[in-house]
Amino acid sequence: MVEECEYFLPISLEVLNVESWPKRWPYWVTVRTHGVISRIVWLVDERVIRFKPNRWTSPYVNCVARKPCR
Repeated sequence: MVEECEYFLPISLEVLNVESWPKRWPYWVTVRTHGVISRIVWLVDERVIRFKPNRWTSPYVNCVARKPCR
C-alpha cells in the first residue's frame, strides 16, 4: 500500500542519457553544461524562488509503501 509518493528535485540534467547521441556539437555542449545548469537551478531554488518538483522536469520519484502482513 502506497503511503506517500512525490517527485524529488525540480530538475537534474545529469540524468540525461547522452551516451547514445552522435558525438556532434549538441552532445559536447550538453556534456559540458548539464551539471552546471542543474546546480544553478538548485541554487536559485534554494535561495530565491522555490521551484515545485513536477512530472516533466523532476529526475526522481520517491515512494514510501508498506507491504501488507499476511
